[in-house]
Amino acid sequence: MPVACNDCGYENRLSAIICGSCGATLADSATCPACALANLRGQRFCNECGAALLGGARPAVAEGQPQPVALSLPSATAPLSRREMSVGRFGSYEDILVHAAVALVFSLAVVARLVGLGSFPDGLTDSESAIRGAVSDIVDGQLIGLWSEAVGGQPTGFVYWLAGWSSLLGDGTAALRLMSAWLGLAAVGMFYVYCRAAFGIRASVLGSMLLAVSLWHMGYSRLALPVGSLVLFQLAASYLLLVALSEGDGGSPRYRPLVLAGVVFGVAVYTHNAFYIFAIAVGLWWAREFLAGDHSMGVVLKRCAAFLATALVVAVPYLWSLAAHSEEVGDRVSAIDLSSSEEYIDQPGLMERTRFAMRRIVTTGGALLLSRAQDDGPTRRLLDPATALLAAAGLIAGLWRWRQREFFHMWSIAITAVVVVGLTRDEGMYGRLIVALPAVYTAAGYAFDGLLVLMRGRAGETAAFVVIALIVTAAGLYNIVSYYDSPVGIDEPRWAQDAPRGTGTRATAAFRKRRRDTVATLGSRADGAVTLEVRVRPKAGRNDVALDGADVKVYVTAPAEGGRANAAVVALLADRLGVGKDGIAIVKGHRARDKVIRIEVLDAVTIKKRLVATESTGPRGG
Repeated sequence: MPVACNDCGYENRLSAIICGSCGATLADSATCPACALANLRGQRFCNECGAALLGGARPAVAEGQPQPVALSLPSATAPLSRREMSVGRFGSYEDILVHAAVALVFSLAVVARLVGLGSFPDGLTDSESAIRGAVSDIVDGQLIGLWSEAVGGQPTGFVYWLAGWSSLLGDGTAALRLMSAWLGLAAVGMFYVYCRAAFGIRASVLGSMLLAVSLWHMGYSRLALPVGSLVLFQLAASYLLLVALSEGDGGSPRYRPLVLAGVVFGVAVYTHNAFYIFAIAVGLWWAREFLAGDHSMGVVLKRCAAFLATALVVAVPYLWSLAAHSEEVGDRVSAIDLSSSEEYIDQPGLMERTRFAMRRIVTTGGALLLSRAQDDGPTRRLLDPATALLAAAGLIAGLWRWRQREFFHMWSIAITAVVVVGLTRDEGMYGRLIVALPAVYTAAGYAFDGLLVLMRGRAGETAAFVVIALIVTAAGLYNIVSYYDSPVGIDEPRWAQDAPRGTGTRATAAFRKRRRDTVATLGSRADGAVTLEVRVRPKAGRNDVALDGADVKVYVTAPAEGGRANAAVVALLADRLGVGKDGIAIVKGHRARDKVIRIEVLDAVTIKKRLVATESTGPRGG
């Protein structure tokens, strides 16, 4: 027999305690006499405070004693007030223990992001090298504009900030990465502020603890890349928008946080190209405001106009710079667009191409929450298993309340990031996918909070703290061990894009100078041939040979199946070295990415010179 809601008449399931339509507390639920929380009928202890429940009904209170206040839950469609946003507070005893744990975890976050920046990862990545060259140009008075090929076709706002930073601290590896590390720590603090406004202090504390030891966020915080700055500005803009869109005192519009949100949103466009994924999600947020009917159309239009006008004023210089480089920008978009890849073009028809794109989107979702299988084994997880499980549970639970603004924001960011990144190529995909990071850890914090709520009344406080300690410790150990095992990721191109391959820039010239005469993977054989050790990346977005310190990396578009990648490697090296394919053979590693190549005709010195000479002339084929 269904249970009817007294407020709206909606018929709920027999086990329901909250109306699925309006969010009201059902009359026959068991209300706690101590904290007035609605619990399941027949439950013996309160989920919130652990007090004993008397037969699932409110007990009589002696005359003169304070009456328990009935719990008032927010509507599923009405916006949360500021007081409702702050629900879920810890008790005084819990405050001391939990905030002490948070202080410990944040201390670990500081150590994990700051210790050994100059030596680990060892040496600059290709993208960091390009950024350091651009920083040197700016420090020497040579401006590079607001968008530049010298930094991989990214906005240059981060580079200008880094130039000011390096003018004070120098351009050493540790100094360059230090700014990213501090931005990463600021992003953890901003996440706490945003999540607390959206889901309460408990979810924010628990989510921040997981984010503080996150492998994904830690990896980018220890690299001099603009991705970390995007996360910080995204969280700040999300928080200001949430505050502005929530109803103020007396329902009056809140234009000051709207204007501030517009400013932060406009500044974020100067950080990283993945900003446009966040911009699509914000567009969905405003569509929700127009369709939800929480406010009149006129009020929503005024709020939207205030936000957009401010954001456009701040972003106009960058948009003007993009228009001035429209041809180069178009080339960069084509370079990552899935529809321009050979794999997509080779699909025989529209339905096959559609299925191929859908598989890519599903695979990207798997890469977000699960490990992603590669030809030579699984790659490193973006999320540790505990965080991934909690995030999945939080996202699923959020489906039931998708009409609420906070849950809609969480889901729209996650879906937009997965779909957009799924329609791009693999190279640099984890940098673009980081737009989903706030939604993922918000969902994890929400699910973590829900787990503790379920334990209340069924287990003691000690058990709850043990669960918190075990989950955070397991996540932290997994992430730190994984990071120090592979600081830039097992599949490096997905984490950090390669350095620019144009000519005529100081960044590229410095990059080539550092790489000259460093190919230490050449050896000699008794028969006079030369051996070359390479690392092959099949199914790449281009055919190319790159020098990474003493290592040679070969990128081919061909897949590894059927020996096609091996044949492509031989053909590419023959082209770059100017010899016939019959003079090159793979002698070791036919089914692995690390291979040993046998080269006849040429000596080691000539091979070294030709690899260095062709390394920065641009991608060939593919």
